Amino acid sequence: MAVPWLEPSDTVSVRRAVQTLAAVPGVTRVDRPGFSVAGRTIPPTDYHARFTGPPGAGTWFSVTTAFDPESDDARAVVRAIRALDSCAGVSGATAANIDAVDGVQAGRRGRPLSSP
Repeated sequence: MAVPWLEPSDTVSVRRAVQTLAAVPGVTRVDRPGFSVAGRTIPPTDYHARFTGPPGAGTWFSVTTAFDPESDDARAVVRAIRALDSCAGVSGATAANIDAVDGVQAGRRGRPLSSP
């Protein structure tokens, strides 16, 4: 998930975003720049560098579930995350599946199934 307006240096907002994402039913893990252990913030490592871009690029979060990416449960998680902020970018296998199905359905609206 990409949040273009949230800078990694804004640790309070990043922590709040992590808490919000972690509260989505079905989410088992949220990775972000840096992390906390027993209330102590650990600075970002090379692993966490993938969640940051150049200044102004925002912050990336990796949200994990225990669901099969093609399951209804996984689709419900993606939809719930997208409902939190419609401008945030959500990607991954499940999001791509939702977008492809929605695109096909949008193209078929108003046309009989027998039409090309």
